[in-house]
Amino acid sequence: MYSKFIRARFNVSVPELKQMAEDLISMVKRVDKEIVSIPRKERTFENTIKPLLACDHKGQAAIGTVFTLSNVSTVKEVRDACTESMTAISQSGVAHLIQNDLYEALSTFNEDRKSRNEKYDADVEKYISDTLVEMRRQGAHLPEEKRKEYEKLMNTIIEKQNEFSKNLAEEKTELHFKEADLKGVPEVTMNGFRREGEDFIITMKYPDVIPILDHCDVENTRRIVQTTFNSRGGPKNLALLEDTVKLRQKAAVLLGYPDFPSYKLETEMAAKPENVKQFLTDLRAKLTARGKEEVKELEDLKRATGGEGPMQAWDYSYYMTLLKEKKYDVDEAAIQQYFPTEHVVKEMMRIYEEIFGLVFKEIDYDDKWFDEVKAYSVYNPDGSMQGLFFLDLFPREGKYTHACVQDIQSSSVFDGEHNLPAAAMICNFPKSTPTHPATLTYDDVTTVFHEFGHLVNVICNNQKLHAFGSFCKETDFVETPSQLMEQWVSQKEVLRRISKNVKTGDPLPKAMCDNLIASQKSCSALFNLRQLSFGLFDYQLHAEPLKEPLLDMANRMQQEISLRPCIPGTMWPASFGHIMSMYACGYYSYLWSLVYSCDIFSIFKEKGLFNKAEGQHLRETIFCKGAAEKASEMLRNYLQREPKMDGFLELIGVKK
Repeated sequence: MYSKFIRARFNVSVPELKQMAEDLISMVKRVDKEIVSIPRKERTFENTIKPLLACDHKGQAAIGTVFTLSNVSTVKEVRDACTESMTAISQSGVAHLIQNDLYEALSTFNEDRKSRNEKYDADVEKYISDTLVEMRRQGAHLPEEKRKEYEKLMNTIIEKQNEFSKNLAEEKTELHFKEADLKGVPEVTMNGFRREGEDFIITMKYPDVIPILDHCDVENTRRIVQTTFNSRGGPKNLALLEDTVKLRQKAAVLLGYPDFPSYKLETEMAAKPENVKQFLTDLRAKLTARGKEEVKELEDLKRATGGEGPMQAWDYSYYMTLLKEKKYDVDEAAIQQYFPTEHVVKEMMRIYEEIFGLVFKEIDYDDKWFDEVKAYSVYNPDGSMQGLFFLDLFPREGKYTHACVQDIQSSSVFDGEHNLPAAAMICNFPKSTPTHPATLTYDDVTTVFHEFGHLVNVICNNQKLHAFGSFCKETDFVETPSQLMEQWVSQKEVLRRISKNVKTGDPLPKAMCDNLIASQKSCSALFNLRQLSFGLFDYQLHAEPLKEPLLDMANRMQQEISLRPCIPGTMWPASFGHIMSMYACGYYSYLWSLVYSCDIFSIFKEKGLFNKAEGQHLRETIFCKGAAEKASEMLRNYLQREPKMDGFLELIGVKK
């Protein structure tokens, strides 16, 4: 019964999938043509704006189906059809926004209705304004020749980005190791590896790779795994990335901008390229000296434990883990036994329920894309239904390889019909084995809280227009809700609540909580310098024409900024998925958003982690707003003051 609330369908044939995409594209073309054909004097809200809102509302069926199944379907033919349909839908979106005659029709309608003093609700006013701005940003105002050139550039960019993502999702490299090669890897992890005779089969998925880099005592094994992992995507993806960066620059210049960062950042909180560069370079200056001290500490530990030679790329995770063990008495493998996946997720949902005044109920959804996926309905305290979501937590072939939240359906209301918000949390955590339940590392627990923050941000949305019914518009604020919610995991009260030893049922002992929390400052400068290296590389790659080969630039910047060596012959940018997505020239957003997350969290630390009134205030001012307000306005409405950096600087260990 619950499938009636979601327009998207998850068990469809390839022909049905393609037909849904074709129907959406045809509907948009038909509506655009009808609007343009209306004489200027006869244009009204009913025949000019309302049809666009109808397209948005009804089009969620195809978009929700195609974009979700592209990430989660077990059938390669379906995923291939999704990639093809995603490309067609995205390209039709460009064609829609770039139409000069449609732009003129909407512009003149807007002028005429203002002259008549015709006013609409605030969300509709913003919709009209935003649409005209976005059409200009897509070149609708340009002469025909330039519009055709821009459309061709954008279509090629879309194709290359989708191909880049598809190549990573279909990565099938496997490595074979003997038991002795994996010495030090926790037994529970070893039991989860696939076996062929005496060989352990290691894929390039995170549940296989991370435990080896963190725990394997055999340096050669770590070297092989890190080298292979850093080679994903290969020369093909590297070429796609380089081509796309050049095309973005051409497109931005065609629109009248000096470069792609100026275009991209115009509508972000950062506003200007120089603000991003200043933010990142200032942070780098604050962190580098301490980062070098942390490298020396790791080098000393390597020598003290019998390691030879300088620190290598495949050494960092291993010795960081060892340092936590020796300096803070943190045994990550032992701590993992306190975080059974099922219990953590259940308790996390209770925490979110308490903070936001929500009720989650597991349901029997009749159209899931995979049996082990769990579905939930969401209710408000008054019993009204707020939305639905899905948890798809474990890896499988062809599935999206990282962790993300897929917006399946945005909140919208049209002609009395309400599209409830719906989303899927897609992760790749270690599965259970015949002898041991699925468990999470502390980092995995943080990821669960982070991604569920994104999901609840979507589900809490109560906007009437699809355009505002999901995440906020500014990329550099999108991570604020998620990075806010992950900070609950840094509190002893929460750690005790969400933990339950798989054998004894006991919560994480208080002393272990204290040590775990203290250990989070270990090598924190190196962690943030690595984030900075990605952010500065992403920014610089788009800011200026390449003066050296892309891979040389990437390796140089990574070594100079993150203070870690690169592995010759590898090509890590070929698997840097963010840079081939909406996060292009936007990776800085993680650190930028963290400033606001820490500021908001400081209020909860002061007023209570589970303060219902504060949670309701957060929901009403930020989580339910989507893109209906500017991020800066939402932030000020919640804080009731200007943002501060104090909490952020404290988190990253920098004195004011």
